[in-house]
Amino acid sequence: MHAFSLATGRKLYLLDPAGLLAGDILLESGTGFTSAAIRYVDGGNFSHALMWLGGNQLIEAVDCGARLISYTRVIIENPTSWKLLRFTGDAATAAKAAAEARNLAHKRYDTIGAISTTRWRIRSRPDVTMLFCSQLVAESYSRAGIALVEGAEPHKVSPAMLEKCARLTALAVPLTEIASDKLGEAVAVLKRDKVYSGSPMDRELLAVQEAFDAVQARASALTPPQGSGVRMPPGNLSDLLDLLQVTEGAEADSVADSLLTELEKRGYFKLFVEPYIGLKFGLDGLVQRHRAGTLDADEIKEFRDWYAVAGLTDTRDQFRRNGQACLQAYAQTKRKLWLKLSSMYHMNAEGVDLLIQSAAEITVPE
Repeated sequence: MHAFSLATGRKLYLLDPAGLLAGDILLESGTGFTSAAIRYVDGGNFSHALMWLGGNQLIEAVDCGARLISYTRVIIENPTSWKLLRFTGDAATAAKAAAEARNLAHKRYDTIGAISTTRWRIRSRPDVTMLFCSQLVAESYSRAGIALVEGAEPHKVSPAMLEKCARLTALAVPLTEIASDKLGEAVAVLKRDKVYSGSPMDRELLAVQEAFDAVQARASALTPPQGSGVRMPPGNLSDLLDLLQVTEGAEADSVADSLLTELEKRGYFKLFVEPYIGLKFGLDGLVQRHRAGTLDADEIKEFRDWYAVAGLTDTRDQFRRNGQACLQAYAQTKRKLWLKLSSMYHMNAEGVDLLIQSAAEITVPE
C-alpha cells in the first residue's frame, strides 16, 4: 500500500479491524478546548471513549447522541492520542458487551451526567434516556455482567477510570496508514462530527430520537408482564421495542401504532438504504476496472480496507437477524409496526448482499 504524507509531513491512519475484537475500548484525547477541559478535570490523558462492535462499526456517544459509525469515518492524525483497552476476561463476555452496546444506540448525550463523573457531583442518579461516552462503555459491560470499575456505577465512570481500570489491558492500537490516492477522501472526513451532521445516519438518529420522544410518556405508563426483564421506563427505541414485544392490551397496540406513524412521517424506513447507494455505484465502477485488468494488487487491498468489505457480511447478517426477530414479534402481537420493520430489515439485507456479490469479484490477481 502506498503511504502518503501531507505537505507538513503528517500522516493519516485508519484502524485495522484485523487487530480488534468486539468489545475493545478505544480512548481518544481530542484536540479542542472541551477535550482539554475534560482531561484536566478528570485527571486523565483521554477525553473520549468508543467501543468496537465488530464488522466495521464503532459506537460512541457524542453531542448528537449514541451513534454507530464505520471505522472508515474515524481518521487518526496522531496515533499517540489514542489508546486501545481490551477486557482481560474471556472474549465471549466482551462480545456480549458489544452486542449490548448496540441496544444503547440513539440515546441522547448527557452533558450534565458527564460533568457529574468529575469532582463536581451535579447529578447522583442517571437519566435512562441519556448517556455519555464512558458511561456507554461501562453500561454495556454491566449489562454483560461485568462491573468494569469496582464500586462505580456506569453513570459514574469517566474516561480516566477506564484508562486505569484493572479489568482492561492496554495494547498497541492497530493502524493502517492511508494510501496516497485516498488523501482527498481522508481529509474530507477528518472532522467526523462535521461530516456526520446531515448524513443519512444522522437523519436516522434524529428520526429515532424524535419518534421515541413523541410516545415516551405513554410507553412509560405501560405495564409489562412480571418477570419479563424489560427495562422500565424505556430509555430509547430499543427498550421501547422490547416493551412492545411482550406487552399486550389496547394501550400497547395504540402506542405501537403511534410509533409506526411517527417513524413513517420522518422517513425512517428509507434512511438505511441511502448510504449504500453511493457505495454500490463506486463498486460497480471498480468491478468494471477489475474486469478490464486495470486494478493492481495495491489498489485492490486499498479498496477492501477503505470500503470495509470485511464488515459487509456482518452488516447483512445483522439485518437478517433483526428482520427475523420482527417477524416473530408480529406472529405474537399482530402489530403492523413489526411487519414494517421486518420488511425494512430484509430489504436492507438484500441490498448489502448485492454489495457483497460485487465486492467478491474484486480479488487480488494470482
